[in-house]
This record gives sequence, C-alpha cells and structure tokens, in this order.
Amino acid sequence: MKTFVCVMRQEGVGCDYTIACGEKFLIFEAETIEAAQQAIIKTFGKEYFSGKADPSYYIGTLRTWKLFEVSSQVNMLAKLMLCAEEYKQAQRVEKKRKDEAAGRAKYEELKKRFG
Repeated sequence: MKTFVCVMRQEGVGCDYTIACGEKFLIFEAETIEAAQQAIIKTFGKEYFSGKADPSYYIGTLRTWKLFEVSSQVNMLAKLMLCAEEYKQAQRVEKKRKDEAAGRAKYEELKKRFG
C-alpha cells in the first residue's frame, strides 16, 4: 500500500488564514494513484456534488482539490522533542551563566563596599 494525501482548499482565505480555515488534509492508503482517485471520488465526490457535504469539509467553493503520493516519510516528533530538549538545556546553561555573573557582580560590589 502507498500513502496519499488529499488537499482540499476553498476559495479565499477562509475564516482566518493563520489557522487554515477552508483547508482539509486527508491521509489515506491505496494500491495506486488511480485507486486513490477513485476512493476520493467515491467517498467525497458524492457528498460534495450532492450538496450534502459536511460543511467543515467544503465550506464555500473548492479552489483546489489535489492528490499527492507520499514518496518518503519521516516521523519528526522524536527529532522535534530532541531539539526542544536541546533548547531547554541551552536556556538552563544561559540562566546559570547569567546567575553566576550576577552573583559575581554582587560579590565584587560587596567586596568593594566592605573590604
């Protein structure tokens, strides 16, 4: 089985372009791209063309309805979590450096003041 992504976009920018209103992404599997096309038409075409479509899928007029075959996939969650941990570690190191610098400055100030 191959993985396919169907992307449907309505005319305009939807309710708010920052959160992808008016866009629908469907991920599914099929043997061939032709089989994927038929599955889309069978599943969503009837709803769309009959006017009985779920409004959350097809608000307004569709501007694009594209099908992509996925040639490779990478699970980014583990990599993203590693990057997040590296970022947090860098923040901890920077905070420690700043705290030490502030402590040293305070020490120098008190040393000058009280000898």
